[in-house]
Amino acid sequence: MASILKRNDRWFVRVRKHGQPSQSKTFTVKQDAQRWALMKERQIDQGLVGCVDKTVTLGDLLKRYLKEVTPYKKSSDKKHGGLRHCLRGLYQELGYLI
Repeated sequence: MASILKRNDRWFVRVRKHGQPSQSKTFTVKQDAQRWALMKERQIDQGLVGCVDKTVTLGDLLKRYLKEVTPYKKSSDKKHGGLRHCLRGLYQELGYLI
């Protein structure tokens, strides 16, 4: 469902559907806002946008962060150890061995 609000001579549109991330945009003309909202609602209904990958886990995100972000941090050794500890605890709690 789309909501259209007037804010400071502009039209703010937010489209929200259950289970999908909300999308928003601002327009100067109300008709443009209505057209965009209708287009986004149709795209969501057809499954063209807003699909969330539900197979990504917290463990996957932590591993990616350790690999891609922490090497560039000043205190990467401390951060790396702390995150590895969190990851190990997460897997032990779920019953996995790493």
